[in-house]
Amino acid sequence: MSAREPCGEAGFTVVEVLVAFAVAALGILLALQIAGETTRGLTAPWGRPYLYRSPGSQGPYEVYSLGSDGQVGGTGDAADKASP
Repeated sequence: MSAREPCGEAGFTVVEVLVAFAVAALGILLALQIAGETTRGLTAPWGRPYLYRSPGSQGPYEVYSLGSDGQVGGTGDAADKASP
């Protein structure tokens, strides 16, 4: 079986399952951070913490960053980035 072949009855590929698991794990870590359960922060490439909101715009939660400028909106590196 390759990473791109459907696995199991649901028909998800191995890659889809791994990505979903990674996103869920990141969401859990961020939720713990927001709840004050950990002091180790996860930061975006420009040094600001990733943010977490629930419900998200396209699912039960989303992990997002306000981009390099730390402001809502923007273009290029300054654009907001959110998990799928």
